[in-house]
Amino acid sequence: VMEPDGDIKTTAKGFHCTLCNVNLPNTPSLEQHVKGRKHLTLRTVRASRKAQEQHSVYVAGIKPQISQADITDYFQQFGPVSDVIMDKDKGVYAIVLFGETDSIQAALSCGEHRLKGLKLRVKPREKKEFKLIPKKKSDSQNLQEVFDRLKPQLCQHLNVVDGQMRYMVERFQLGENEKKARDLLVQLLQEVLVEFFPDSQIFLFGSSVNTFGVHSCDLDLFLDLENTPVPSPPQNRSKYLSSKPDCSFKFVKTLGFETSMLRTGEGMSDDGRSEDSMLSDIDLSTATPAEVLDLVATILKRCVPSVHKVHVVSSARLPVVKFHHRELNLQGDITTNNRLAVRNTRFLQLCAGLDERLRPLVYTIRHWAKQKQLAGNPSGTGPLLNNYALTLLVIFFLQNCDPPVLPTVDQLKDMACEEEECVIEGWNCTFPSQPIAVPPSKNTQDLCTLLAGFFHFYAKFDFAGSVLSLREGRALPITDFLNKVKQHGPKLGPLNLLDPFELSHNVAGNLNERSHRSFQRECQEAEKYCRSLQYQRKSTKGKSWGLVRLLAPQSEVAQLQEAGDRFRLLWFQRVCAALGAVFQDVLSCHLK
Repeated sequence: VMEPDGDIKTTAKGFHCTLCNVNLPNTPSLEQHVKGRKHLTLRTVRASRKAQEQHSVYVAGIKPQISQADITDYFQQFGPVSDVIMDKDKGVYAIVLFGETDSIQAALSCGEHRLKGLKLRVKPREKKEFKLIPKKKSDSQNLQEVFDRLKPQLCQHLNVVDGQMRYMVERFQLGENEKKARDLLVQLLQEVLVEFFPDSQIFLFGSSVNTFGVHSCDLDLFLDLENTPVPSPPQNRSKYLSSKPDCSFKFVKTLGFETSMLRTGEGMSDDGRSEDSMLSDIDLSTATPAEVLDLVATILKRCVPSVHKVHVVSSARLPVVKFHHRELNLQGDITTNNRLAVRNTRFLQLCAGLDERLRPLVYTIRHWAKQKQLAGNPSGTGPLLNNYALTLLVIFFLQNCDPPVLPTVDQLKDMACEEEECVIEGWNCTFPSQPIAVPPSKNTQDLCTLLAGFFHFYAKFDFAGSVLSLREGRALPITDFLNKVKQHGPKLGPLNLLDPFELSHNVAGNLNERSHRSFQRECQEAEKYCRSLQYQRKSTKGKSWGLVRLLAPQSEVAQLQEAGDRFRLLWFQRVCAALGAVFQDVLSCHLK
């Protein structure tokens, strides 16, 4: 089987697809590959790129004051212009896409191009060979590199596990400069969005501000439009930054932006309409969330410098606008319907303030889960635990210590004063605003003991028959829970962990049987290790000890090699687990 475009090459061991950069051993696998989604998608993308190259020219010599509309109007004399792609961040070039190939030759044949006093340089579009961007290093390689950098500090410089755990916080937490940069970006977004949505406010929530953030964690934003029933087109969009030089220009310059990028001429949507016209067409009191998010996405694309890769994810449980900030290398999400998440952030801030042992525990367990590939899916989807679920698992464990380290959500509600009462979307989200209102815990266990206790607590936990409730601080029998909720209950699965306030949301509802079993198996392995002297005491011979062995991204092969006399038993367990997964996940058989 050969493809007419030459993507498939015959090799000594079968075939090689140069487009997808994969080897294929035989004809059946080749036929399956060329019909697969990846191959067909790449062919479509390549064809689209090639068509764009054949219908476009490169225009240099423009200035920031030249708008997309100016360029469109000028080049229409050579033929119909289907699109103009602006260099938004520097404003020095553009790609003009014509509807007809004859227009390209007409534009290139013109002796001189002048627009608003500027001499433009028009050249043929550079033709580049289409190549598949190679994937980043595998997760196992990245995990090993992180561990190799972390290992010397943990092994050599700290004498107790408590010190190692506190180092985890210092090593991974957001630095002050990172926090300031995020705050400046939020100020910039507020400046832009308030021009389109008067009286709107944008709030940070999630990892950036809940005290559990790590380097390069996502920027989660909530755009509050409650006081903006109808947006209005800004009358001074090209002037509003310069009207506040002491505030706006300072922080825009700090982030490496140019204020001239926020200019009137670039306010065009992808379908050619200006943002002003789009705003006049939408009424927030009747608009759907998707329509509002589309508008927010357009504003980000056209009016915020260094923001790119903007797209709306309408299929998420809570639809968001995703974007990437080039200068800060940050992934951001904006939602317009997430007050509960903002309240959850304040709840986590309160918990961190109630007991200083919470943060080292959370940072250590999150990193452990990532190293064991139980969490940390970069796409945010799939059957892995997310950071929020892991944090709630830690809090639930601390609620169940003897004596408890943290109070239950119901206990916190009773400690709040009348002014602190809060109900969001029908859910009672009341708790004290300050840690001083909560009596300190009588639990005096050190971090080393609590970490071992976490693994012991979940190693034999009856997840299948329980629903974990932080509100009550106990595991609810699943049969009683089902009889109680009947309607509008959460999505139940192998691990059921209720949100502290939105009781219809299982924050671990994405887990499948395999990921649940992996979590419990790793807890069991960690529990065994935490009973050893190697965990509790620093080695006098320089060997790995404490968190080092616990956090090692050990491969299946390494586990078998180190098993010694237990090799046969461990191998048999691996084979049984694989067969069980095939029968249950593939053949849908129920095993007893």
